[in-house]
Amino acid sequence: MKHILERITTETLSNGCIYCTSHKPHKRGDGRVGYYRVCINGIKKYLHRVIFEYLYGEIPAGKMLMHSCDDQLCINDEHLSLGTHKENTRQAIERNRYKRGKK
Repeated sequence: MKHILERITTETLSNGCIYCTSHKPHKRGDGRVGYYRVCINGIKKYLHRVIFEYLYGEIPAGKMLMHSCDDQLCINDEHLSLGTHKENTRQAIERNRYKRGKK
């Protein structure tokens, strides 16, 4: 995994978010921009998950990564924390970024 991370180039924004400049974010089926993906041993993985797991270990079952900055393209490990789907949804509602059924 380390060899993948050595090939990543980044840009740090004024708000502390870090964007990957060496890879393009993939587009979801509905055309919205999704997360950055990297290929490790033939398996596509999300870059923010790869970075988090490299630094802190495997993400436990039932947990997901939440972005404190609300920017899904941010790969700054300091902006990532573990939480449940319920916690992430609650946080999205509180921050007015929950869009049920909207594209």
